[in-house]
Amino acid sequence: MRVVTILIALCWLAAAIPSAATADLAAVRATLSAEGYVSIPFKRGQDRRFYVEGTIHGSKLRLMLDLTSENSIFDIGTLRNLDIAFEQTEIIIPTRRKNVRIYTGRILGIEFDGKSTGPIDIHAGDVDPVYSVKSGVDGPDGVLGAEFLGHYGALLDVKNQILLLKVR
Repeated sequence: MRVVTILIALCWLAAAIPSAATADLAAVRATLSAEGYVSIPFKRGQDRRFYVEGTIHGSKLRLMLDLTSENSIFDIGTLRNLDIAFEQTEIIIPTRRKNVRIYTGRILGIEFDGKSTGPIDIHAGDVDPVYSVKSGVDGPDGVLGAEFLGHYGALLDVKNQILLLKVR
């Protein structure tokens, strides 16, 4: 919850910066870049959610930012197509449409702009019943929750639609 509070405060701060401070914002970005942060553009989808592109095992995926969810989850079907092995768990999430079984696995990392998070353990399941979208709109390949965003020191610049993550 603390991560969400910090992110909301940063969003407010980014919105409050006047356009005259563009040079200062560039200096801040340069400093963050030197500290290991990577700038990742995000877009607002037709479903009004925020999305970034990341690469897992060489394939580009559309990942949704969910500041209200503590956990991250990736679509099991998408990741099975990438030949990632998963173990079944005892975790089942009830939804309005069906129960969703959660699996665990390990990936080499998520790559953003050529920089990787490094190997991480992930959860996977059928994300459609949990993060259902309108008919005709592509759903996410995965959802990045607060624990992921907090671990990588996420900073969100809403005005300029940039997500900053500290990856290697």
